[in-house]
Amino acid sequence: MKLPILLLLGFVSCAASGKNWAMLFTGAKGWFNYSTHSNLCHAYQVLHKAGIPDERIVVVMYNDIADNPMNPFPGKLFNNYNHTDVYKGTPMDYTGKEVTAELVLAALKGDKEKVKSLVGREGKVIDSGPEDNVFVAVSDHGGPGSLLMPDRLMSAKELNGALQYMHDNKKYANLVFYLESCESGSIFLDLPKNIGIYAITASNKDNPAYMNYCYDPDIKDVCIGGEFSTAWTQNSDKVNIRTFTLKQQSLAIEKAVNDSRPQLFGDLSLLKHPLKDFFGGKSASKQMFTDLTSTKQGFKDRSVPFHTMHLSLLKRKVEQRPADIDLRLRLARLQAMMADVDRFYRLAAKHVYPTGDVAKIDAITTSNSESIRNWDCYEAALQAVSSSCPGLVQDQKVQGYFLSKLSVLVNMCNRETGPVVTEAVEAASRLTGLCN
Repeated sequence: MKLPILLLLGFVSCAASGKNWAMLFTGAKGWFNYSTHSNLCHAYQVLHKAGIPDERIVVVMYNDIADNPMNPFPGKLFNNYNHTDVYKGTPMDYTGKEVTAELVLAALKGDKEKVKSLVGREGKVIDSGPEDNVFVAVSDHGGPGSLLMPDRLMSAKELNGALQYMHDNKKYANLVFYLESCESGSIFLDLPKNIGIYAITASNKDNPAYMNYCYDPDIKDVCIGGEFSTAWTQNSDKVNIRTFTLKQQSLAIEKAVNDSRPQLFGDLSLLKHPLKDFFGGKSASKQMFTDLTSTKQGFKDRSVPFHTMHLSLLKRKVEQRPADIDLRLRLARLQAMMADVDRFYRLAAKHVYPTGDVAKIDAITTSNSESIRNWDCYEAALQAVSSSCPGLVQDQKVQGYFLSKLSVLVNMCNRETGPVVTEAVEAASRLTGLCN
């Protein structure tokens, strides 16, 4: 009987020798995307305090918020109303123009040579092995089957392909993925249940993610947190990560959010793991952040859809100051831009169905995204949108709304070929001034 016991002990020892790795990334940039940066800086603080060393945490973000001229607290980022700085100490491994879809995928796969070719230097990657656990957290803009990067749109097929590569090349024992973006449930619809990956998303495939802490009296025109991100980071701040499980955290997230609709995907057997298996093994330390649901003025904090955050905040200002002509003009200009987004997609549909099939055009442009059946077409359409209409894809005020309407291209691709839809995107771009 001693031999099996020794073998079992040896197995446990081997399993316990694995390391923790983490990757945090966002493709959003600009002042109005403050929350994406603060969410991930808070995530870093959680992982750092839990014991993952910086050399095994890869942070990818544009890094244009902390020192933005609009920031009233230079060099600092806050993730809720108590104004605890989450930016200090956060490593910025890849910033600015280094932040691309290819860079994220290469760093995730541990491809050092590819990373070096992209940024011109040695760079940090997820250099994990078969006994290691990997944690990935993302806060970003998204649309059906896509995530925003500064250079283009990354498809769910690409991201899932990178995860499959990691599995096939024994790059992890288990992997956990926390994703906050609009329509984020669409990213993992095809995630296999048998490759040791568990994913939780902020929303289902048809709904937006929601922002919170949107009414800070000192930080204007932005939300400084995301419902999903602040739910899991604040929960991690206050629980004992050595015993609190992923299942318990998923329930805590669901309870904490107001309007977001978290979804679970992949290998749900991982839910039994304690947080320490992915966040690091240190015991819970003193709580750094307080969950504040009311501002100093005393009103209940309200969540705001990420893809229309700017619209929601402007409308509220106009309600409070209806005589302010400047505010009303700003709102009118924003609404005109959003109308141009709708016009862009309708022009694309009309290019494909020029005979005046109004019923079909209406169905394609107003219905929710169908399941993506023609990935080759859709990825070509995403590339066409990125290159032909960068103005709307990258405009901070409407990019979330623009991405939420990518359902039109999904629906078209399910009926047409890639060249047809790509040509329609390019034609609509030529007729939409804001594309440039």
